[in-house]
Amino acid sequence: MGIYDVPAVIDKILAITDLPSINYLGYSMGATQYIVMLSERPEYNSKIKKGFLLAPAIIIKNSTSPVRAASIIGLNINGLVRKIYMHACPKLIPS
Repeated sequence: MGIYDVPAVIDKILAITDLPSINYLGYSMGATQYIVMLSERPEYNSKIKKGFLLAPAIIIKNSTSPVRAASIIGLNINGLVRKIYMHACPKLIPS
């Protein structure tokens, strides 16, 4: 879907709107399809202004990119924030 379907939808939107590029919002599998599209069809990088990826269904453990470092920091921050809230507001955090 990331190789054929998402690019086809983007091309159709650009043709209808006469815009040079669009913003992309992908949730879960839609975010994964976006990543596949940009890695397999790099010409679509210029057709996307901004990509917003919510809960992408990907694993980046073998990546050497700074994104991996940011994701590890993000996981640690989430755990820390959760512990703080559990201590300060235990009724607000589901167990």
